[in-house]
Amino acid sequence: MSTDISRLRFPAPSGHCKKAIEILSGPDADIKTLELTIEGDDTLANAVIRYSNSPVHHRDNEIADLGTATNILGLKNVYIVLVTAVLKGYIQDSIVGNRILHHCLTISALTSMIAAKISKQMQHEMELLGILHALPSLVLCHNFQPEYRALVKGMTHTSPPLAQLEQDIFHVSRRDLIDASMRELALPDTMRNTLVAYHSISKPGQAEADKALSILSLAHHMELSVAAENLRMPDSLPGEKEKLRVALGLSEADYGGLINACQVVINDHIALVA
Repeated sequence: MSTDISRLRFPAPSGHCKKAIEILSGPDADIKTLELTIEGDDTLANAVIRYSNSPVHHRDNEIADLGTATNILGLKNVYIVLVTAVLKGYIQDSIVGNRILHHCLTISALTSMIAAKISKQMQHEMELLGILHALPSLVLCHNFQPEYRALVKGMTHTSPPLAQLEQDIFHVSRRDLIDASMRELALPDTMRNTLVAYHSISKPGQAEADKALSILSLAHHMELSVAAENLRMPDSLPGEKEKLRVALGLSEADYGGLINACQVVINDHIALVA
């Protein structure tokens, strides 16, 4: 029997975070009104300040106040902080949920670094896609905690891909879970389409055919080099590392430099949910 998707609970903003996202989603988003809204929630305010000091933004001096942080980051980057806060509240201190979120923040940091190297204008989009890319697993983990924990715990190197197991056990597609989640978070169709395409990769060369998909895929290969096994999700890797690197125009030295520099940036992203 298929899962009734209308009965599932999806990540959605509430309180000051909801008001802030409504401001950002409106036609005339005002950064001062946004700042005053975030100021009403100490956790959100501290997260924005921490994010503004991330190494990925290359600040020379530490930012200590919300007004400066909000103005320097701009509306798009503040949205990243708000979405991260929504996901943090959604996982409710679930062990596997925390593992998924840790993975998402790691991939977000890596996609941001790759995009900064090859296409600065894609950096915000890729950073947000990295945070959101595992939404289907996060939703299943939240709604079926014991079953999903047993699924992940029981996986071995000979198990079928995680996506297949999710479909077999919960009878709901990743596409449907992405659609419902993106509606709750009020994100654009272009971002939804990229996430659906990423989770639909099934043929050799598909990951290399689109720049955003290549960045997301290469970030997962990079994660193998920098994250402990117990913090990675046991999902299949799309594409081949060397082909992805070449498709993105990264030299071996470029790739090695990203690997060497990424741990500080990953740690800073993860600190968003500390």
